[in-house]
This record gives sequence, structure tokens and C-alpha cells, in this order.
Amino acid sequence: MRFQERPTWMVGVGWGFGRGFFDDAELGEHVYRSGSAPQIHFGWKPSTRFMVGTHYEAWMIELGEVPIKIRRSLQNLSLGLTWYPGNPVGPSGGIYLRAGGGLGWAGTAEVPVEEEEAQTHGKRIDEWGVSVFGDAGYEFWISGNATISAGLSLNYLDIGESIVDAGLFAGGLLGLTLYF
Repeated sequence: MRFQERPTWMVGVGWGFGRGFFDDAELGEHVYRSGSAPQIHFGWKPSTRFMVGTHYEAWMIELGEVPIKIRRSLQNLSLGLTWYPGNPVGPSGGIYLRAGGGLGWAGTAEVPVEEEEAQTHGKRIDEWGVSVFGDAGYEFWISGNATISAGLSLNYLDIGESIVDAGLFAGGLLGLTLYF
């Protein structure tokens, strides 16, 4: 395995699967057992052990049967701090812990589906609030400026609106990060 200190800047993408939870203001609690969980990260490292950054994390699912499908999503755009607790040039250097908070939103859409017709976006309602997140994982160096990673993510959104009062999603993710 390769071990090295991380360069100053990074951009990363991740994708995985996870569970979502909605506390609906009118319908009560809904738990969804699967869903797609994409991520995008940008960061700058002011010191060996810390990185500050902007993070987009989301969870989404489509369910239902023809003629109406339902799409639900939870998303956040946050500022965060990443801590690298291990030795940067040893095996523990791949460990990362990340947390932050920012803007969160929940989307709910009803999409009419007709056979042999292109799907449309349907009628979508977005509700806005605040979010916090925490991630943990391990990065494996695959070149001098790139890593692949495996990690876990947990996000909480306090929306407080008419459709969604609160939301929570968690997932397992794989990622690719470029450092420069």
C-alpha cells in the first residue's frame, strides 16, 4: 500500500446506497430502506491534520407504480471540517472524520408515467431548512494525487415545513478524490 501526506487542495465525488427517514408533518413517519446517496466535496488543507471545505450530500428514491411515481429526496449544502487523526505517512493516515452544517432541503414530487412516453419531472415541492452531517472513512492512495475511499455518512435535516418536518439519511459510500 502507498502512504503519503495529502496535498493542499482536493475535489472528490462519492456514491452509495442508504436508508432515508422522513417525519412528515401530516402523514407521520416514513422509513425507506434503500436509496441512492451521491456526494461532492471541495476542500483546502490549512494544516497536516485538518481540511475545511464545501460539501454536497444527498439521498434520493423513486417509488410507486404506473401511472404515478413518487420521488423523495433529502439534500444538503454545507461547510465542514475534516480531521485526519492518523500518521500522514503511515497506515493510519488514510482515516478521515468529517462534520459540518449548512442549508438542507427536502424534495417531494409526483411524476405521471405513461407507457412508451418519456418521463417528465412532474410537480415537485422543495422545502428548506438546516442540516448537519458527519462522515467517517478510509482513503486508499492509488497514485500520487488520487485516492479511492470507503466510508459511512449520516445526515440530519430540520425542515419544519408543511410536508417534511425533519429528515435523516445514512449510507455506505465509495469515493474518488483528486488532490492537487
